[in-house]
Amino acid sequence: MRYGSTAQPDVLSTRYSFGLNLQSKQPNESYYYLPITRSENLDEWLELSNTSSSQIAVTIRSYNKAGSLYYNKTHKFAPKAQRHIAVSSLIPESNSGYVELVSSQSGSLFAS
Repeated sequence: MRYGSTAQPDVLSTRYSFGLNLQSKQPNESYYYLPITRSENLDEWLELSNTSSSQIAVTIRSYNKAGSLYYNKTHKFAPKAQRHIAVSSLIPESNSGYVELVSSQSGSLFAS
């Protein structure tokens, strides 16, 4: 589990901004499909990690439930890099759908 906190460095946290469940499994695909939802009072995030020792490119596409494309962009990830992507940048408010993630190197992308 990864937690985000509003505490200052070297101060014990008593409140958390988010909790993210990171499943313990080795990435073994070059693509993922994950459900996403954007509601008024909820911030949802994608956690993406490059588990390899080389740079990868990850194409992120988001769609609504009807299959309309909202977002299509390729991001470069340095070796062992990770990135948090706000769902609010991928789909309009009060919508749900899914995100498609395609990695340039099979077995190198962890997504949740």
